[in-house]
Amino acid sequence: EMVSKQIITLLGAMCVATLVVVASISQRSMVSGSARAAAPGLRETAPDVPSQANVDLITTRPPNQDAVTPRVPPAPVPPSVVEPRAASASPAAAVSGGGKTIPQPVEKCSGAACVCPQSRQPLVPGRHRLAVIVPYRDGCAVGSQGGGRSRNLAEFVPYMRDFLTQQNIDFRILLIDQVKRGLFNKGFLFNAGFLIANQSYDYLVLHDVDLVPEVKENTYAYPAGQPVHMCVANSRTNYEPAYRGMVGGVLMMQMAHYAAINGFANTYWTWGQEDDDMYNRIVGILGNHEVLPAHIGRYRALDHDRVMGLDETQRFRDQRKELMSAIAAAGGGREAARAHAMRNGVRQVQYAIVERGCRDDYEHYVVDYLNPNQPMEPC
Repeated sequence: EMVSKQIITLLGAMCVATLVVVASISQRSMVSGSARAAAPGLRETAPDVPSQANVDLITTRPPNQDAVTPRVPPAPVPPSVVEPRAASASPAAAVSGGGKTIPQPVEKCSGAACVCPQSRQPLVPGRHRLAVIVPYRDGCAVGSQGGGRSRNLAEFVPYMRDFLTQQNIDFRILLIDQVKRGLFNKGFLFNAGFLIANQSYDYLVLHDVDLVPEVKENTYAYPAGQPVHMCVANSRTNYEPAYRGMVGGVLMMQMAHYAAINGFANTYWTWGQEDDDMYNRIVGILGNHEVLPAHIGRYRALDHDRVMGLDETQRFRDQRKELMSAIAAAGGGREAARAHAMRNGVRQVQYAIVERGCRDDYEHYVVDYLNPNQPMEPC
């Protein structure tokens, strides 16, 4: 009987202890809940799942207002790399202008997705790959050197294909064709071509469509040193050598060098002066360039319609001021030249690919310059 009483007493004590523990836990839970309610910033370990209403509020952009979510500024671009900045054009920017209707950009085309498969192949270590970038516009003579460019293209492509194949060059020809509205801008076309080619090539030749090399010793092999001006004499000028500062016609350089000088200026509309600006970028930032001997750098000029007096217009004279600024910057040392070049060039280009043709012998890209301030004289 005494043992039974002891067991009953022990069980009673255990029950009391249990009730005390439960009450304590309950009280702590109530305090913790009050703390969470008073501190809305406190989050559970598992993230909250927003309701559909909250998702709509976050992702919907009110008309004529900035996006609700902040935009993170892009990381600075190293000198040797420039990311493609192709973008879908707005209807006002790429569909109409100058009485012309322009095709819409390639659907969902952005960056590398715009590029033909042949120019998306990764570089093979130890091998060089050449992009022949050809600025182009035909049938729109305003501000450019006339028409007849389709005839030039029909001769240029097979000629260059055979010439470069005989030299055992790994290459692709990229025709960069400006939409038929507004004024011609050769520097922009070269910059757009560089951005298209940037992922799959390690050097480029900036090549006019109306010039073809005549001398087989004129090699298009990788330039291990400075940029090379290749078209030193051509049949149109009776093979008189070009002036020392001339880098137009045919110019070869490493992709890294093109990025380092920020490519061409985009500020020269119509014909001329963009190549003189390029010369000052090269000598001001890279130090120098190579020039082929006149008997090697001989080119045959292909016939096409020409527009006279383009260097006598008010626009040409106004743009001369920009060239004078580039010359002064180049004379002020490397840092001054670089600061001037970085204001405007390949890093500042916004463009859209509105048509694309991926052919066996060349790639054809029709591009639009997404610059709302570009001159829009009828084509």
